[in-house]
Amino acid sequence: HADFASGAVSSTFNSSSKGAQTGLAVLPAGSGSVEGSQCSFMSGRLQSMKMLTGNVGSVAGFGMAFVSDAAEVEGFVSAPLASRTTSGLTTTGQQIVGGVPDGKRMYAALHVTAAAGTDLAVKIQSDDNADFTSATDRVTTCALPTPGWQFGSVAGPLTGETYWRTVVTIASSTFTFATVLGVA
Repeated sequence: HADFASGAVSSTFNSSSKGAQTGLAVLPAGSGSVEGSQCSFMSGRLQSMKMLTGNVGSVAGFGMAFVSDAAEVEGFVSAPLASRTTSGLTTTGQQIVGGVPDGKRMYAALHVTAAAGTDLAVKIQSDDNADFTSATDRVTTCALPTPGWQFGSVAGPLTGETYWRTVVTIASSTFTFATVLGVA
């Protein structure tokens, strides 16, 4: 459902978006998601979009069809969607029992919805313990100065690496973003 008066859907997806590659994350709890919430995510191309009408004052529906061009991943929210400043962020980390087996990949997606500062840099780290005493950088994004998304992965086997977290550095001002992780 969408509140068309807010422009939330039409400002992100519009007629010029058809055929464009984009990152997509579905969070069942939406903006109420917390670290560890389940989610689904992928990258793909917008195939079609239809805005449905509704009564004035009511929430209206919309439909979109995406064709994936990478793994469709069932995962978890690592950094919930929120505005953050130069103090950055280090999430507590989530355990993935068994780590990333041979033939699978750890996927990570970054979604930036607002950018007022310069250079948002995000690292996905793993470790064999919840204290991250020997954390290893596994996926590093390019510094993003504007709203957008990035999708990255690292191949298994990483069976000893059972804890995963997000570490964020912000050069100046604020960014609103979320990260999601999962094995596929």
